[in-house]
Amino acid sequence: MQGLFRRTRLALLCSVAAGCDLSPPIDVEQAVLVLPAASGSASATNPYALYFSLHNRGNADVAVSAVTVDSAGSAQLQSVTAHRMPNSSDAPGMPALMQAVERVEVPKHSRVTFAPGGFTVTVLPGNRAWRVGDSVAFTVQLASAWTVSGRARVATFAELDDASAPGAGTVSDSSGIDSASADSASADSATAIASAVATGQRLYRANGCAQCHGVEGSGDGPLAKVLQPPPRNFRAALPFANGGTPDAIARTLATGLSAGGSMPLYPHLSRQERLAIASYVLSLGTQRPTPTTGSPPRSIP
Repeated sequence: MQGLFRRTRLALLCSVAAGCDLSPPIDVEQAVLVLPAASGSASATNPYALYFSLHNRGNADVAVSAVTVDSAGSAQLQSVTAHRMPNSSDAPGMPALMQAVERVEVPKHSRVTFAPGGFTVTVLPGNRAWRVGDSVAFTVQLASAWTVSGRARVATFAELDDASAPGAGTVSDSSGIDSASADSASADSATAIASAVATGQRLYRANGCAQCHGVEGSGDGPLAKVLQPPPRNFRAALPFANGGTPDAIARTLATGLSAGGSMPLYPHLSRQERLAIASYVLSLGTQRPTPTTGSPPRSIP
């Protein structure tokens, strides 16, 4: 309420002082409304996701208290980071879930990004079904009673994944590499794979994968007997439905299988986290994980 009174007083002052700008020094950047990761229409269990960056150019901290999206049923601020389970014992963990948050702080002279693996605005469908290429208006409500407007392009999760891939759009030239450099690159690749596998194992257990696939990936988790089709045995030399590369498996973790199944989706995990899980499950079978572009996946504390 104090923020509203302060805004009203400023408006009265600006009616006298010409050229006064009441716009908050907040920029909305790179906004994307992502279609549901799972196939089918949007629903409460299969929502849209709104991602964007907020640039606070001002000299004071601000906080996002709500986001509204035109023609949407409702929108909610959520975060997966605060709900992440620690990576600790050999016991299988429970899935990491999205958790509602009341506000998101944006410190002065800084940017805060809403992105997979962090803050997200989940958007429930309203009276309009969006399609790729649409432009959607939304409003960011600040705790100080200011509002900031933005527009988001509608895209698929696969498009978002490709755009965020390390090294996307770049071309590397390996010509002219001598044998010493090649040996060094090979050693670096082996180190990167080992790091990704170790991180993937922690994420595999922390996000509940072992509940179905088993602690060792043999498809014998405690829930395996009640699932149809049964969970995959990663140690069996069987082809992956959507492709057996780390990139293909990482995308399947976010978007699921077109034929359906019991596996929960993990679009809230970052691409690097999903690549790490893919490297780990590949290491369990006869297929060897291959290096991915960019830095090794980050470890979750």
